[in-house]
Amino acid sequence: MFPQSQNFTSNQQDSLLQSSSPSNQLILDNQLKSNVLSNLHLFNNIVFAPTQQMNQQVIQLYDRIIEQCDQEEQDCIQLIIRRREERKQQRESNERRRQQERIDEKEKEEKRIKRRIKMKEKEKEKEQQYRKEKEDKESIWVKDKFDLLLQLKQQMDEEEMKDEEERKKEEQEEKEQEEEKQKKIKENEQSDPKLNETEQQQQQQQQDNEQEQEKKQLALLQKERDRDSKTKERKREIEDDN
Repeated sequence: MFPQSQNFTSNQQDSLLQSSSPSNQLILDNQLKSNVLSNLHLFNNIVFAPTQQMNQQVIQLYDRIIEQCDQEEQDCIQLIIRRREERKQQRESNERRRQQERIDEKEKEEKRIKRRIKMKEKEKEKEQQYRKEKEDKESIWVKDKFDLLLQLKQQMDEEEMKDEEERKKEEQEEKEQEEEKQKKIKENEQSDPKLNETEQQQQQQQQDNEQEQEKKQLALLQKERDRDSKTKERKREIEDDN
């Protein structure tokens, strides 16, 4: 029996292939070379054997070596093909993954942009609502102030008209009283130039009463003027506040 050369089984080769390591590929290549050289060494040792049996064994060995080389060559070719196909599939898978990642990232960016736009729109709506409420409040405040000023002005106009009517009435009464007084004096002078003392006292008392009445009217008029002055001052203060 000839010593058998060490060969990798198909499962061992597939295991080395699946590892996809350069060192494993080198081990596989070296083992293939070792198998061939080992078989050739056996062939050289027995090729010149004298017996026919040994020559037959040499022929068989030679055929086995050729067959093994062919098989190993096919295995190597298939291994290369499989590795190329696997690398191709891996590249395609990586490319698909990268494309999907780019698509996902683009979708995320679009969502972020939409969220920012939506947030800005909400902020704008809030700002517009705040401005509207502020303008409404200011409009109500201005209207209230205007109504108050208008009411105050009407009240002052009414008081001024009333005071003017009273003043005219008082002036008319004073004028009538003075005319009546002068009329009586003339009548008395014409009827009796020398009035007795009692009548003179009565006239003096009447004059004093009239003077007192005039003083009271003047005091009342001054009081009303002071009130008008205070009302006007209040109006100016409100206008200054506005």
